[in-house]
Amino acid sequence: MGGTIEQSFVKELKKGESAKLLALDGGGVKGISSLLILQAIMDAVKKEEQKQGVDSSDEERRPRDYFHLAAGTSTGGLIALMLFRLGMKTSDAIKEYRSLASKVFEPKIWKFSLHWRGPFGPVGYWLGNGWLKFKATFLSSRFSDQPLKDAIDHVVGDYGRNEDKDGKGNADLLNEKAGRMFMCTTLKDKGESILLRSYKIPEDAIPATFPSTDGAKEALKDELGKMSISVAACATSAAPTYLPEVKYETPLLLFRFWDGGLLNNNPIDQLWRARYDLVKPDEPAPPVSSVVSLGTSWSTATSWSPFRFINTVTTAASFITNTESKHMDFKRFINRVKSRPGSAKDIEYFRFNAPTNNEAFNLDDYRKMSRLEDITTEWLEKEVDEEITNCGVSLAKKRDELRSDELRRQVKVRS
Repeated sequence: MGGTIEQSFVKELKKGESAKLLALDGGGVKGISSLLILQAIMDAVKKEEQKQGVDSSDEERRPRDYFHLAAGTSTGGLIALMLFRLGMKTSDAIKEYRSLASKVFEPKIWKFSLHWRGPFGPVGYWLGNGWLKFKATFLSSRFSDQPLKDAIDHVVGDYGRNEDKDGKGNADLLNEKAGRMFMCTTLKDKGESILLRSYKIPEDAIPATFPSTDGAKEALKDELGKMSISVAACATSAAPTYLPEVKYETPLLLFRFWDGGLLNNNPIDQLWRARYDLVKPDEPAPPVSSVVSLGTSWSTATSWSPFRFINTVTTAASFITNTESKHMDFKRFINRVKSRPGSAKDIEYFRFNAPTNNEAFNLDDYRKMSRLEDITTEWLEKEVDEEITNCGVSLAKKRDELRSDELRRQVKVRS
């Protein structure tokens, strides 16, 4: 009997089990830093499981097997897509991310590359940057979203589930057999956060923008459930002036999506609220044991202009995408929760965000990714090794979890 072997990747929350949550910041090409941090965490998980005799295998641990829910914005949404919806290994995601970033953010005129590796050499770098500034001033976006769509097609074709591979990027984002994740995006016309989920929208989580009648709500919920991986990936990434807005038409509404980073560049608050997605509507919030939040790096470098107004506007605009302020707010909140009686006192909150000091990295400057990788790797080795180990201990499976996980992940042989 011939057939294909399929595996369910979703990590179900068992009754009495505590949830583990992952948040992934936005930041364009700087997402490579988040991936390197996550790889270090997964290595720490493996070492802890080997040390405790829980799992002696040397296989790379996949995030989808350890987190019950992941949230990502923009580049973080793409990472969540790769690691949870597609179930990729972190090392594979790093390899594909490097390629994706250079293709998406490389300036071109027609099909000619204008950066270093193009036919114009160093001169192309200056031409390319000038062309991008022109497009940012007079056009709606600096980059086409076609390279992103092509990259998504490639990744889904190579790493997607069997039912995804033929459709590639046109495959549905919603797949109940895949790891649970969502990508944050912003409704351009309403200014509301919309979460694009790999699982069905819970009845009590329907966006406020939806019409009030039950029939219309159900119809729109079904339409969002039909959204493709490619459309969702472009929607969470549609940073104004960088990538074009995404239009998603349904019989009842035309959705116009902008980048989720406008409201949730650090999606930690959306992730925390979405923990209710792990239980039924009539059940209390699930207990949470670990919350891991990964940044894309932060810098102390500041831009300056002789005009006070421009400095004020620049500073105010930076608040929109400031991920560390969200972290500090959430840390203060968790500390208050832990100081009160109840199971919440056992929550462990980990935040990792590599500092680059006075070196600034633009979200589209893929040529500096290798430098950011070097900074992140050095920081991981010298500054946060103990914290990474503690995070790995918190996430590692215990002996009593191992058997139940194996029973839960059914292997189906289809003839």
